[in-house]
Amino acid sequence: MIAILSRFAALRSALVLVPALAGVAAPRAQADVLVTTTSKDATLFNDTVGNRANGGNFSFYAGRAGTNTGWPVRRGLVAFDLTSIPAGSTVTNVQLRLYMSQTTSGAKTFELKRVTTGWNEGTTVGFSGNGGVAVSGDVTWRHTFWNTQLWTTPGGDFVSTASASASVNAVGFYTWGSTATMVADVQGWVNNPSTSHGWILIGPESAGGGKSAKQFEARESVAQFRPQLTVTYTPPPPPPVTIYCTAKLNSLGCTPSIGFSGLPDSNAGSGFLITATNVLNNKAGLLYYGTGGAAALTFQGGFLCVKAPTLRTPSQGSGGTPSPANDCSGAYSIDFNTRIASGVDPALVSGASFWAQYWSRDPNGTFTTNLTNAVTGTIQP
Repeated sequence: MIAILSRFAALRSALVLVPALAGVAAPRAQADVLVTTTSKDATLFNDTVGNRANGGNFSFYAGRAGTNTGWPVRRGLVAFDLTSIPAGSTVTNVQLRLYMSQTTSGAKTFELKRVTTGWNEGTTVGFSGNGGVAVSGDVTWRHTFWNTQLWTTPGGDFVSTASASASVNAVGFYTWGSTATMVADVQGWVNNPSTSHGWILIGPESAGGGKSAKQFEARESVAQFRPQLTVTYTPPPPPPVTIYCTAKLNSLGCTPSIGFSGLPDSNAGSGFLITATNVLNNKAGLLYYGTGGAAALTFQGGFLCVKAPTLRTPSQGSGGTPSPANDCSGAYSIDFNTRIASGVDPALVSGASFWAQYWSRDPNGTFTTNLTNAVTGTIQP
């Protein structure tokens, strides 16, 4: 414990000014970048029986230690929570930064390789670089979860090709990436979160190569020395058209529904229909819309879903079953691309967003009117 406290005191006093890390995405004004530390990290020790662990320690290890241990080879595991990156995003740059805090060897090359099997960090806090006796849930050389779940291959399951490599020498920060393979790794994890098992850090391990072991700070370390993953990504564009808000139940107990087909296009001239179904038959109605945003204001027993100011399209009949029938077979439809192309509203141009809702007559309803839910979209070029 004294050794651990002494090392922490040294780290705190180190003349390195690095912002504390947090697993949060940077604001959009600063581009789409996720900066996070590990969600789990650990060390694998080649003790052959899989009884050594280090997942709860302040550091993890990689490389080959000296001759004073029965398990000289160490491999580091790191994994990250990427769930704050929106599904459908495109990853463009990935960098992993680690702080190497102790070594007795010179410059050595350390490779990152993508792990292919899930693993559990565990809680064991080992002594120095030799780990501790594994307890339930630890990851070890043989186990992904001690002592009931195994790696397919002792020492970890990972791809043979390195995602990135870096030469690690004296104490300090080291960065892996960005490389095309690291970008592909993270893109795969974003696309399929169930495969997000992180990387394994491997240094020179042959006995003939001498000592190569390095100590790296883990997520349990002082904040500014924890592992840092930086992911730059482009989020997916918003859907061109979406439905929102809540429709008003009409006097026959039907819920009118707004809908659409096609896409809003500044050059098409036609082909984007905004519709309403399940409305009263043979009643007048109209589409009204605005370009100022969405709303949810209570109005005559329903909701006004479009922020003022608004414009009305011409009134139309709902049709449906002929009179004297009284049912919900009515419908409305307007080709909004025709209105865009007409130029009657100069606000309806490429790149502009709109919000729209149908209003209709309901003689036996509250306030004798009815409102559908609403649709919003962005006019494509």
